Amino acid sequence: MRFKNIIKPVAFLGIFVLILVVVSLFFTPKATDKGVEKEEANTIDYLVIGDSEAYASIEPMEIWNEYGFTGYNLGVPGQRLQDTYYLLQKSLQNQSPKVVMLETNSIHRSANIGSELNKVVDSMAKENISIYKDHDDWKNVFDSKKREENNKKRYKEGVLKGAYYNRVVNAYKNGPYVKQTNDIEEIKSVPMYYLNKIVELCKEKNIKLILYTSPSPICWSYAKYNRIKSFAEDNELNFMDLNLNTDELNIDWEKDTHDKGDHVNFSGARKVTRYISEYLYQNTDLTDHRNDKKYDSWKKNLEEYLKLIGEN
Repeated sequence: MRFKNIIKPVAFLGIFVLILVVVSLFFTPKATDKGVEKEEANTIDYLVIGDSEAYASIEPMEIWNEYGFTGYNLGVPGQRLQDTYYLLQKSLQNQSPKVVMLETNSIHRSANIGSELNKVVDSMAKENISIYKDHDDWKNVFDSKKREENNKKRYKEGVLKGAYYNRVVNAYKNGPYVKQTNDIEEIKSVPMYYLNKIVELCKEKNIKLILYTSPSPICWSYAKYNRIKSFAEDNELNFMDLNLNTDELNIDWEKDTHDKGDHVNFSGARKVTRYISEYLYQNTDLTDHRNDKKYDSWKKNLEEYLKLIGEN
C-alpha cells in the first residue's frame, strides 16, 4: 500500500515534467532573437564569460576596431559559475572560438551548499526546459510596451556584442586597495566543480582558456588573487589580474567607475579592453578579419556602435 502511495506522486511528477518539455518545443524563442546565437555560425574568435565584472569590463567592438578579432561578451550580472558553464556549453554548439576569457569574480561567488545545489537544479531546468527559462518573455507576449523595450535592449546588446555600456561616473574614493598578503581565500566546492568543468570543456574543444580579473576595489582581494594564481599554475592557464597594474592601464578611480569601485564604467572598460586586445594580439593566433568580405556585417556593426557611443 505504501509503495502505491509513492508511485502516484512520482508518476504525476514525471508526466508533469514531460508535458513541460513537450510544450517547450513549441515555445522556444528563435535563436536569432537572443545574444550570441544570432551570430553566424563559427565566426566568433573569442568569448568573454563570467558575472557583471565580465559584462562591464570588455567591449568586443573596440577589439574589432583595433585588431579585427571577433568576440562576444557573455557576462551576466550575478551569474554563478554553474550558469556560466551551461551558457558556455550552449554557445559552443554554434561557435568554435579559439579563446575563452573567464573573469574570476564568479569563481568566489558562493553561498551555503543547500543554496548552491538549488541553483544547480535551477540551472539544469533552465537549460532543458525552455518555457521555464524564458518565462518572462511569455508574460510580455501581449504587452507592446514591454516588447518594444525588449527589442531595444536586444538591438543594443547586438551592437555592443553583449557588453555593457554605462558612462555614469560615481567615484571610488577610499584610496589604494592592493595590500599584499599570504592569505588564501579558498574556492567553495560547487564553483570549484564547475571551474574544473569549464577547464575540461575548453581542453576538449581545443580552446585556449585565459583567466582575468577586472579592476574592482570593492570585489577584489589579494587572498582571492593568491588562490586563482595557484589554480592557474596548477592547470597551466594564462592568468592576468588587472588590479595589480591599474597604473599601467591608467585607471582613474575618480572617473572610471559608475558605482564607487564595484565595476568600471565605459571609460574604464575601454582602458581594460585596450589592454586585453593587446594581450590577445601578443599571446594568441587570432586572425584579423577586417579585410575579409565574410565579416562585412562587422563593419556595419562598427558604424552602429560608433553612433551608439556618440563617436560617429
